[in-house]
Amino acid sequence: MNTWRKVGCCLVAAIAAFGDGRADVIVGNLVQNGSFEEGSFLASGTSGYPNAAGAVMPTGWTFSNVGIATPNDTTYHPKGATASPYDYWCAFMHDATTSPSAKQTVVFPEAGSYTLEMSLTLATTLYWSAAKIQAYLGETYLGEFNNPSGGYARKSIVFEVAEDQVGKEIELIFTRGGGRLSFDDVALYRTPNFTVVCEATGYQKSGGARPRIQVFDENGVLADPANYQVVYDHNGEVGPATVDVQGIGGGLHGSVQKSFNVVKTVRVAPDAKPGRNGLAWTDGEGEDGPMPLDEALTNLPSGVVLLLKEGAYRPSATLAFSTATLRGGYAGTDDFTFASSNSVSVLDGQHALDVIATFAFGSGGAGVVERMEFANAALQAVKKGIGQWERGGRMEFRSCRFIGNGLDKEQTAGGRAIRNWNYQSDDSSELLCSNCVFAGNAAVYPSTGQWTQNQTGHGAVYANAMAKVEITDCTFTTNGVAWSVPLGNSWTSQGGAALYVQSKAISLTGCRFVANRGLGTSNGAGHGIVVLENNGTAPWSCGVTNCLFVANEAPGATSSTKSGALVINAGNAAAESSVENCTFAYNIINSTTGSAGLSILSGKALIRNSIFYGNRQMTSALKGCDLYLSDANATAEAAYSLFTGTGEKYVASTTLGALTLGEGGSNIVFYDLDSTEQKA
Repeated sequence: MNTWRKVGCCLVAAIAAFGDGRADVIVGNLVQNGSFEEGSFLASGTSGYPNAAGAVMPTGWTFSNVGIATPNDTTYHPKGATASPYDYWCAFMHDATTSPSAKQTVVFPEAGSYTLEMSLTLATTLYWSAAKIQAYLGETYLGEFNNPSGGYARKSIVFEVAEDQVGKEIELIFTRGGGRLSFDDVALYRTPNFTVVCEATGYQKSGGARPRIQVFDENGVLADPANYQVVYDHNGEVGPATVDVQGIGGGLHGSVQKSFNVVKTVRVAPDAKPGRNGLAWTDGEGEDGPMPLDEALTNLPSGVVLLLKEGAYRPSATLAFSTATLRGGYAGTDDFTFASSNSVSVLDGQHALDVIATFAFGSGGAGVVERMEFANAALQAVKKGIGQWERGGRMEFRSCRFIGNGLDKEQTAGGRAIRNWNYQSDDSSELLCSNCVFAGNAAVYPSTGQWTQNQTGHGAVYANAMAKVEITDCTFTTNGVAWSVPLGNSWTSQGGAALYVQSKAISLTGCRFVANRGLGTSNGAGHGIVVLENNGTAPWSCGVTNCLFVANEAPGATSSTKSGALVINAGNAAAESSVENCTFAYNIINSTTGSAGLSILSGKALIRNSIFYGNRQMTSALKGCDLYLSDANATAEAAYSLFTGTGEKYVASTTLGALTLGEGGSNIVFYDLDSTEQKA
């Protein structure tokens, strides 16, 4: 097998005979009489731009200050006036008669598809931005290697070799020299017959980052690792890197290159020893090994990725993050293996920390949290921003848990699990939660005295003045007010015992809201379990799909219109929202002007394929137990849905004609609880 290694500035070939199981792969620098040194300079050949200061001559080449009239001048092109394409503009002339070229005769094993590739580095750009290398097989033009994007690139040309070309000469010709262009690691190999999937991110580690790689043969079957080898380049430093996957057996041939990005990474373990560097999961030579959490967070740089081994962490102070990524639940063996399918790393506030973690990144920043559990914060588990002026940024939570937060102190804010508060309406603030659990983030009744200002709404998640909020496949249960708290206290309820969102775009998909509870005797902003509101910025979009609202309770002020399992407030009559494939069952409120199921305060709601059953109001004046339109600016169209029963007791509107049931009245089903008869 032929391989290349860098020695100083030169490329040195280590050539072995074909026959090591990879006979169809040819790797070489294809350069005659030595090699081009790294940093070789190709300057413009026009008058006034002769050999620029600092130029390094390639080995065996001389400079000729010959002005070339046009880029299409073929006077010095080795292929002569018949060369195609004609593109040529170069200052380096070998013996002042021909353009610089490099040749090597290659004996191809057989006819077929081959790939020629090389790594290009463009350190400086002068006059002409272009810097190109043309490739020929005999007299046949194969293609060109041009300016590498971003200064470095691995580029390739795929071509066919006919039977009569098996012994032809490969020739590389420099054209249009406009910058300091160097090339190395030239490779020639059979075009691959397999595909490679490589993760876009590689975690910095001792020995170099190695992202997860999967190889599939031409039939889409996962290949045996024994049939391919993997070679990394630039993976020892933070930044862009490449991996070369080479077929060596089992019918795999050719090579596939993939790019990935190495990110600053620190590994953390609950039992880690002090003084380690976080570049390995186990203690090794020198400082290699996982870090304790407190050490990892000391002078934490922006953009770092924290990988946490499964277990409990008990921080002594609030954790402050800027742009960062946290991933937990690891087994502590490698960067791919989790302790179990649902393992997490627990950040325990121990009922002592008011806030477990803050994220402050401003507009354009981002925080990603995955497989983490935030538990037992005295006030709030996670808070965006340190001061009241925080705006912008994106927070994303994946497969996280928020358990038992906000039980210990009276608060007038809300958002016991996540508080994403913006100073004013913003077009860049985003909150995304997927596959998360929010449980027991609730106000409790103190053992002595009574909290008179404890806002029971905004219970688990509070996100206001947002540009986008997406909640997907999440479970909310027993949030808002603990079930041990007696009825009839004077707490203020602000709506959203499980979730309060004020945003330009809102999406709830596949979520479950079960046994959440709002409580209060003052009207405030109402007692909805889930409250979705427009932030005042047009256009507005709101969609609730495949969600379940079951056994939630909001026995609050009797005149509140913002009551119900789900409350939608579009802000104006024209703004639209949708509720599709949802179930509202056995929810209870204490209000005559709200719904135990779905309340529409304003806007046009489209309701499809949904079930409303067994929802109750704790009052004798029943009205709109399942669905209620509480304002003149509210309209709704419901179709292909089931309601508990007929009449205003179950479906009601304050404005005549604002509610349309069914397309032509033929696709709505009513099931009257007072009768065993199903009505349509």
